[in-house]
Order: sequence, then structure tokens, then C-alpha cells
Amino acid sequence: MVTVRATPDFDDVYDDPRSMVTYGVNLTTHHVAWQEDGFGARMVSDGLIVGEQLPESAEIGSELWTAHDGGIRIMGRSVNDGSVRWKDPRNLYGLKIETVGAGLFSADMVQEFKENRDTLDLLDSATAKRPAGMTKDSADDFTFAGRQCVYDQRSVVVCGVDGYLAALDAHTHKVRKLTTDDPSREVPK
Repeated sequence: MVTVRATPDFDDVYDDPRSMVTYGVNLTTHHVAWQEDGFGARMVSDGLIVGEQLPESAEIGSELWTAHDGGIRIMGRSVNDGSVRWKDPRNLYGLKIETVGAGLFSADMVQEFKENRDTLDLLDSATAKRPAGMTKDSADDFTFAGRQCVYDQRSVVVCGVDGYLAALDAHTHKVRKLTTDDPSREVPK
């Protein structure tokens, strides 16, 4: 997957504000297998690409896409041919997607432009829904602004910012306690 985001010249910004295209590249032949204009790939997981599908009027700020008339969608596409596997039904006015790890991503969404309210949610890349086994409260531990997440590629995702840490079991999606009782793990600080 290659996603290209072009920044138009200042004079052209109002004529062509959308500036995102994703190419699906066949790793065997090294040729472009498919292309999707207005789609920005953010993560690849289990044969799916998760990203934002943008309307014509979308603009990029500092990593948050906005559209004054709405129309931004969170979408899951096939790695092989770019076909849509799922589409989140929400009509968004703003969106920023970040990979968490273990097939999970966070979505910073603006659902009502006039009120400019942000909604943060932790979603599973396979379903675009909150991960099974999680409540709204436990998902909030992993969807706060400014957090950094690390997945150990085995069983745990740890997210934190400014001294606050939260751990998540990558298989059950249950919040885990960070403890020094397990000698095989080092608790991050």
C-alpha cells in the first residue's frame, strides 16, 4: 500500500482541496494492482486496509481531515483489489485515524460540525466496531488525545501519555493491570 497526500499550491487550494490517493501494489509483480482517489490508508491488518474516504470538499489540517459539508467515512478495503469490505455509517465532518496495534485503531471523529464536538473511539479493524470484550469506559483508556501505543506483537498493547499507562490484552481486549509480579515483563515508566 502506498498513500500519497499532495499539498496543492496556495493558489490552487480552493480548486482542488482533496489531495489523497492510495495505490495497492502487487509485491510479486511490483505493479499497481488498484488505485482509489480520495482514500487514505492508515493501517493494514489481516487482509484489510483501514482508512478515510474523503468527499470532494475535504481539507487537511494537522493530521485531521475536515469537510464543512460532511461526507467523510471510515472504510475497510481489501488489500488485494481495494474493494469495500465495510463502511462505517457515520457521516463525519472531521476524522483522524491512528493505529493502536493488534488490529485495533482509534478514530478521532467530528460528528456535528456546528458544535465541533470530537468523539474518540477504539475500533476493531475487522468490524469497525468497539472490540468484543470492551466497554465504553475501558475503550476510553486507549483513546485519549496525545497517547502513544506500543504492541509487543505477542499479547499486550500498552498506551500512555504523561505518566498515565493502560495495558490491553490483545486477544481478549480486557484491560490488564501493569504489575512487576511477572518477571518476564518489564513495566514501562
